[in-house]
Amino acid sequence: RGQCDYTTANEVINKLAVYLDKQWPGRVVSMNWGPWDKSGMVSDELREEFARRDVRLIPPKSGSQLMVEEIQKGQKGEVELVIGDGPWGAINEYIG
Repeated sequence: RGQCDYTTANEVINKLAVYLDKQWPGRVVSMNWGPWDKSGMVSDELREEFARRDVRLIPPKSGSQLMVEEIQKGQKGEVELVIGDGPWGAINEYIG
């Protein structure tokens, strides 16, 4: 429950970021985060559901590092960024 609302809100922000990135000379990025470990909106019940579906939680240190690297190294036009790990593919260099 609640994931559709969260996803819909992220998509609105994505579309706004695409529009603003085309209008402004600077870079605009919309970061779509997967679930964070030890903070954020993940209840114990939701944590169990994510584990059942093999969706891994983002460790705060790794997520913070990813955000800093994206701000430092991201390119104009790279507007939508999805950060997370699950059965669809791994980002093991950050989430070990």
